[in-house]
Amino acid sequence: MNERDLSRRGFLATSASGVIAKLLGMGLPAFSAVVETAHAAQRSNRFQVLTPAVAEDVAAITERILPSDDTPGAKEAGVIYFIDAALAEQMSGQLPMVQSGVADLNQAIGGGQRFVSLAAEAQDRFLTEIENSEFFGFIWTLTMFGMFSVPSYGGNRRYVGWELLDFQGLQAAWTHPFGYYDRDINAEQTS
Repeated sequence: MNERDLSRRGFLATSASGVIAKLLGMGLPAFSAVVETAHAAQRSNRFQVLTPAVAEDVAAITERILPSDDTPGAKEAGVIYFIDAALAEQMSGQLPMVQSGVADLNQAIGGGQRFVSLAAEAQDRFLTEIENSEFFGFIWTLTMFGMFSVPSYGGNRRYVGWELLDFQGLQAAWTHPFGYYDRDINAEQTS
């Protein structure tokens, strides 16, 4: 395993901790409602509530949170469709905050430019400036949910998020293996 793998794995472990904290903060009923709404999207490639321009900028943000490199990221997982579905129903009250967050970000960029049109380094610089905002926290949380949720909920297309974690799919939650770290447990128990 090289240093890049370790840092990616460390990032995912840290992100998973953050997702759990956000989930507990939202409460399970709210999370369940988000997932059910995203499930209704049925992996659509059409946006329900986001305009194409806002969707492009939000997608660019998610792609900086979980970029594509030697492994798939938010783009391949279809995270933007998960977010759109969540904003279409149970989280519709957050839609104005997302729209104004994107507008404020683009205004800060200036010159009539949009976030999506910036180079990756410039995008990272602007996101660093807003990383403690409610807007960024909301997009970050939904990016994690969209990346690692059950694929039928609208994100995690082709199981790319689960593959990053070496998650074996929908098995009983109480059976081994849970992930890469204990995949050899059954061999050890039978020895």
